[in-house]
Amino acid sequence: MTHSSSGPARHRERVAARRRPGGCFRFCGNGMLAAAIILAAVMTDSGAAAAQTRTRPLMHSPPVPREAPPRMIRMPAAGKEKSDAAASAPAQEEPERILARLREIAARQQKAAERAAALERQAQALQDRERALAARRVAIVQALRALAARRAVLAAELEATRARLAALTARFDRTRLEAARQVTQLVRLHALPPVLLMVTSPDPEETILRMAAGEGRLRLAADILRRLKEERRRLEETEADYQRLLAALQKNEAAQEARRQDLEAALAQAQARRRQLVAEAAAARRQMSALARRARNLKELLQRIRQQMRRRPADANTSLAFEPPPGTPAFAAAKGRLVPPVMGRLVERFGVAGDAGHSRGLTFVTGPRAVVVAPWDGRVVYAAPFRSLGIVVIIAHGDGYFSLLARLGELVVSQGQWVLAGEPVGRMPDGGAEADSPRLYFELHEADRAIDPLPWLAGFVQGRS
Repeated sequence: MTHSSSGPARHRERVAARRRPGGCFRFCGNGMLAAAIILAAVMTDSGAAAAQTRTRPLMHSPPVPREAPPRMIRMPAAGKEKSDAAASAPAQEEPERILARLREIAARQQKAAERAAALERQAQALQDRERALAARRVAIVQALRALAARRAVLAAELEATRARLAALTARFDRTRLEAARQVTQLVRLHALPPVLLMVTSPDPEETILRMAAGEGRLRLAADILRRLKEERRRLEETEADYQRLLAALQKNEAAQEARRQDLEAALAQAQARRRQLVAEAAAARRQMSALARRARNLKELLQRIRQQMRRRPADANTSLAFEPPPGTPAFAAAKGRLVPPVMGRLVERFGVAGDAGHSRGLTFVTGPRAVVVAPWDGRVVYAAPFRSLGIVVIIAHGDGYFSLLARLGELVVSQGQWVLAGEPVGRMPDGGAEADSPRLYFELHEADRAIDPLPWLAGFVQGRS
């Protein structure tokens, strides 16, 4: 009983000791001995331990039985050490998981980059095939036009030959009839005896002269008939030759037309496949769009595009390569030869002072939905809306030259596309009165500075054409 009555007092002392600094949370003694004591106490009085646990739970430690010896207070320190070790395990594993995730992302990025490069190489190969097919198509169309012109010439010559043949036949028939009449007269005169001819003729001498002249005309008519017959034979042979040539030309035209249709089908297939491959480069276009949204003005836009071009490897096998294909003439030699980008009236020149400062380009008033063309061969490096300027098209011409076309209404080209001088890139928007007429803004850049485009344009006339 004494031991029982002193249990609560000891328990209060132990709780007070835990509340003092360095009390129950200090690890001392042998952990194995404490574990053995706890096991013996639980086996002897498990019921009392459970009741004590329900009435006063201990923080960060196993429940202490009422009859346990004082050294049982060492266990909370051992429990905390295990708890601290368990809590520190996730903290040590978390960096490893992050590094593994980073390595996985890097591997996926590498695979995506390799796939993008492969797709761009395939798109470039298809683009080269498109150019070859287009060149063959041009050659076939030119051959068809030459054949058509030759056929027209042959047809005209055949008609002329037939007309000459008809005229020659008519002349031949007339000559033959005249010769037949003269032969009849001569035969009739020669049939008369000479004495009778002398008696019946008023002037026998004239009659003899007429007979001689008739014989001469007869010989002449015979010679003319022989020559007309020979010429008619040659004309008939010429007509047959023309007909054979026309038949051969028509057969050649049919073969060339079949080849042209096959090339059209192959070209359409290559273009569809290339568009499918280029669609895989949508991330680059989204990057360019984001770049444009962050730009504050057109100068900054061009500057950032140049920076991106310098960062991009100069790979000729990439469908988005900015440099011109081999063999393209230098842009510096194009001064005075640029195609005017639109048919319109020049209303603002380069360097003119305005509300927004000095103009860095030219402004043209155009008709509604006027066609806008590329001023020179180049690569479209930007084709999208840009703030209040509407649709903007930027073309890189190589050697650091750029052309910029702004305020378009619609596009017919896409970023990364190679365009030729005079090839349509878009249309102007609809317009109303003169004050509301569409206005195309055109800039030309050399390296990092804007230059006057007017001296570069070929045959530009101020005024609407």
